Amino acid sequence: MRESVYCLFQQVLNQRVTLFFNRHIDQIILCCFYIVAKEATSIYQMLSTVFLSMVHAGIREQHMIMLA
Repeated sequence: MRESVYCLFQQVLNQRVTLFFNRHIDQIILCCFYIVAKEATSIYQMLSTVFLSMVHAGIREQHMIMLA
């Protein structure tokens, strides 16, 4: 799975550079994980909860930074 995510990230970096404008690199990496996990349905079911908790933690962190 790690190799699939890395290959997808490389393809995005090489072919869709505009996706990096006004976005954090971690958002793109998380999206790569999500896409690869979604392709593998059994893995998707396990990781969807983890992914959602990571997204919610990131949203909370951004709100805390804005409030500071």
